Amino acid sequence: MSQPLVLPEVVASMLTSFAPVFTKPSFETFRQYLGALMLGEGRRTGAAIARSSAEAKSQGVYPRLCSRARWSAAALLNQLWALLLSTLPWPRDEQGRLTIWTAIDDSVIAKTGKKIPGLAYHFHHNAGKGERAWPFLFGHCWVTLGVVWPTVTRALCFPLRAALYLRAKDCAPPDFRKKTRLASACGGLAAVRWPAQVCLYVLADGAYASGEFFRGVRALGHHLLTRLKCNADVRWPAPPKRPGQRGRPRLYGEKVDLALYHDTYRREAPVRIGAQPYLATFSFLDAVPRRFGQLCRIVIVDLPKHQRAVLLSSDLALSPIEIIERYAWRFAIEIAYRELKQRFAWGHYQVRSREAIERHVALSFVACSLTALLLVQRDDQQTVGEMRRALQSAALLAWLFRIMGKNALQRKNTLLQQLRHPLLQGMAGV
Repeated sequence: MSQPLVLPEVVASMLTSFAPVFTKPSFETFRQYLGALMLGEGRRTGAAIARSSAEAKSQGVYPRLCSRARWSAAALLNQLWALLLSTLPWPRDEQGRLTIWTAIDDSVIAKTGKKIPGLAYHFHHNAGKGERAWPFLFGHCWVTLGVVWPTVTRALCFPLRAALYLRAKDCAPPDFRKKTRLASACGGLAAVRWPAQVCLYVLADGAYASGEFFRGVRALGHHLLTRLKCNADVRWPAPPKRPGQRGRPRLYGEKVDLALYHDTYRREAPVRIGAQPYLATFSFLDAVPRRFGQLCRIVIVDLPKHQRAVLLSSDLALSPIEIIERYAWRFAIEIAYRELKQRFAWGHYQVRSREAIERHVALSFVACSLTALLLVQRDDQQTVGEMRRALQSAALLAWLFRIMGKNALQRKNTLLQQLRHPLLQGMAGV
């Protein structure tokens, strides 16, 4: 956007709910900062925000919002979740509990420099292609938690939490706080203020199909939907101990050959992945994976033009069709990663303290979630990019109304100067 940025009324009204998190001067800076994240283009640095805002302050004010201002990233994200909780029409189950679906994953942001804390080489499966491609990126690895909201055509993800993952050798000995990705994911789940009466499901890919993460999620009272390997060690439940039988009771039964079981008991049924209907070939069983040690529902599914998937749910009440369709919602967090990196300046931070980095990430999450919330409230058939363009058009109109509110002579001279812009010339022609 080349014209000065003026927040549309619909965005300004939503930002007022975040006023208790900031002081009065910092809140005004926050409004301009978030407006640039939501509506701006290119790199969103302090100088770029100062050039784009219609009420710009000194360009040094915007980096100081992340580095020195008195506010908390956790409090900001809690306020975001409170806004989502009070705005969206959440469904309820038979017991009257809110049904909430979440997704957990990790993503790597490429960064350079020697003075940014936490930089290291992390594995990234899309880092390169070819036999000699180096599958590692130098940057930050973020473990993120998002709330998934299904629409008619697809599922949207509202990013809520992010934890910076540090390798053990990158942690300084005096402040050794090594956490695995799985522990960081469980910590993000525990940090959110969920409602007292909630039935919460966690969607995660095969990287989180471990006993540590499974036990952490179940200890919090939530359910996990994840993906297993096709050759996973799955056992039938242990048979009851017969009277007079010696020795300790068995923990597991016989091992299940998943491929043979699927070939024997498979069936077909229509499923809907987003807006696309499929004819799925699936089989299911209630068995005990060795790494989890708990009875779970396992679904083996074949979809046209897709590889075979082995899905697992800790909730035995879900049907196989529900497990297949709900697990497809997990891809919403991958779409959110793309939007955050390409549109909402997730990796544009240029600061040297970990607190300032986490604050910028929190602001980026708020910008993405508010845009998705407007999309749900108004037209969920659009995309996030189309909603951003609509908001940019609304910001252009707000700017025009502002300059037209002055006296007639100044309005005439200003409009004559601004009509040099090609977009405004096209509008004048219409």
